Amino acid sequence: MMRSSRSHDSHTSSPTAALELIKTTKIYPSPGGDVHALRGISLRLEPGTFTAVMGPSGSGKSTFLHCASGLDTPTSGQVMIGGHDLSGYSERRLTLFRREHVGFIFQAYNLIPTLTVQDNITLPLRLSGKPVDHQWAQEVIGQVGMADLLQRRPSELSGGQQQRVAIARALIGRPDLLMADEPTGALDLTTGTQVLELLTIVTSRMGQTVVMVTHDARAAAYADEVLFLADGQVGGRLSGASVETIATRMTHLGDKS
Repeated sequence: MMRSSRSHDSHTSSPTAALELIKTTKIYPSPGGDVHALRGISLRLEPGTFTAVMGPSGSGKSTFLHCASGLDTPTSGQVMIGGHDLSGYSERRLTLFRREHVGFIFQAYNLIPTLTVQDNITLPLRLSGKPVDHQWAQEVIGQVGMADLLQRRPSELSGGQQQRVAIARALIGRPDLLMADEPTGALDLTTGTQVLELLTIVTSRMGQTVVMVTHDARAAAYADEVLFLADGQVGGRLSGASVETIATRMTHLGDKS
């Protein structure tokens, strides 16, 4: 089965959204004419949900990820993470905010090769000067299945194991939001499936909010909901959809007629 068995209806509306965009636009000046990467996107994602973001090339997926996570500042509109309005934040304040409230997983694992698995996982806490909550760390490490490999270096791990370490590192600070950018892109089918199943577990068992940008309909089918972007706008949303349904919707999003 692709998705978690949780029903999306089990997530009642919370006063504080994990992520909320309100008429968010992003315009990049260009000599050939301004590029409208996001065109007034408004949406709300509840805590403890797993959302996949899909769209054709140039649809605004990367810009969405950057603005929704505080990596970039929108031209207009609001981005709110865990109830915090990022409008007007300086670069330094955004950096500190991301460190506290947003976890990131990328296609490249970005582990520090000289550090052990354990030190890679706890690195964000050390960077922010926070003590390690050992009970929480034990839970995270247990959920990602790395408890027996804590003293290994990244070079001693498989790609799937390295991505599990990256997921644990993203979770260790209890972020409001976990942003995953093509997290299975460098993995084979079997290992990628294990990582996707892990993301459903951290959502259902740990209450983590996950937003995953992907081009892969099979990967998107693991999410509670798929958000489609087209030409910088929301082109539709599907809940509990099959791989075939998602792929069909993607095909129509690519139509120019």
